[in-house]
Amino acid sequence: MIRTRDNFISLNDRVKLAHKKNVDLLVSIHVDSYHNKNVFGASVWILSNKASDTEKNNWIRDKKNKFSILLKKNNYFFNTNTELYLKKTIIDLQFNYSKNISFNVAKSIIKVFKNILFLHKSYPKRSGFRVLRSPDLPSLLIETGFISNIAEEKLLGSAKYQEHVAYSIYTGLINYFCHNQ
Repeated sequence: MIRTRDNFISLNDRVKLAHKKNVDLLVSIHVDSYHNKNVFGASVWILSNKASDTEKNNWIRDKKNKFSILLKKNNYFFNTNTELYLKKTIIDLQFNYSKNISFNVAKSIIKVFKNILFLHKSYPKRSGFRVLRSPDLPSLLIETGFISNIAEEKLLGSAKYQEHVAYSIYTGLINYFCHNQ
């Protein structure tokens, strides 16, 4: 857990805390809102290819040793003079690995959601949300429903519905990690 109280933690700090706690998967849980009050349902987001490409380039160009941090975490040590192609290859492989894990975990959660919750989209959606952009940390952003929809707002405020949402996420994670390891 990144937080146990209703206090704001910046998006960058959420990712930093996840790294500090050495998590295997970052799951960021939210409620959605939209100007059309008829929109409803849960959705699961993963990193888009465009955002992934942008972030890869940022990591390659970064002069503050983001690359060294990535390699140290995996017990590789290179200095800042490491060949550019090697940097690109390692970062590309790491991003692809993380994106693949994220996609498959998202599918597993959506599969459970289909049986328990209303869905906004029945497949993983893609975006460049900040919490999804770490190459060495598979990540999901889960929208549990639309608070702007009056009926769903009531559900989201219900302890029983919150338990259904939590159980769905838990079951999706268990299904993925128990069947894919």
